[in-house]
Amino acid sequence: MACATLALLPVVANPARAEIRLQGTAANLHLEARDATVAEIVAALAQRFDLRLRGAAPGRHVTATFRGPLRLVVMRVLDGSDYVIHAQGDAIDVLVTNDASGAVAIAPARLFAAHPRAH
Repeated sequence: MACATLALLPVVANPARAEIRLQGTAANLHLEARDATVAEIVAALAQRFDLRLRGAAPGRHVTATFRGPLRLVVMRVLDGSDYVIHAQGDAIDVLVTNDASGAVAIAPARLFAAHPRAH
């Protein structure tokens, strides 16, 4: 039986206030964010899971609790941005094409490169 772990990640931008807590697995995630930017939340998720983000993550601050599979949590965190998600196995790639301000990123001809995996 897999054991769920809890990670408390103090955020460097404002360690006295910003906080991200992760608990569970990619299939059943519990994330609590307090005054953390979307970029900080995505970075914390990427440290723990096979998640990659291309483009600029929104700089807005989030104070919220998210529960569910990793893919749905990422979608809720990126709410207000235009993005594409590609999931293959446990890997999730996210391409943010613009943020809530309307700034548009130029998408490459091939959105996601194949991920070499060690077998």
